[in-house]
Amino acid sequence: MEDDDLINHTDAMMMQSGFKNSNSYKKIKLLNKELIPSELVEDKAMTYYFALLHHQEHYFGYIGFSFKKDQTKYVDLTGMVK
Repeated sequence: MEDDDLINHTDAMMMQSGFKNSNSYKKIKLLNKELIPSELVEDKAMTYYFALLHHQEHYFGYIGFSFKKDQTKYVDLTGMVK
């Protein structure tokens, strides 16, 4: 599929720029149902954060990111509840 065909197709989109392990990626084609291109998916379970990029009614896309090390912590507070 040509780049122009992909961009005009409503079921597909183009990732303009991405990074994984200090490597940069440009112009990756993917389906809308795939939030993360297969080239950037990790082999292990990861937490991803997504934010929409827009200004008023103008939608520009989204940004998704994760951290090398999990930034979330689980704290068991059940023993503190009386």
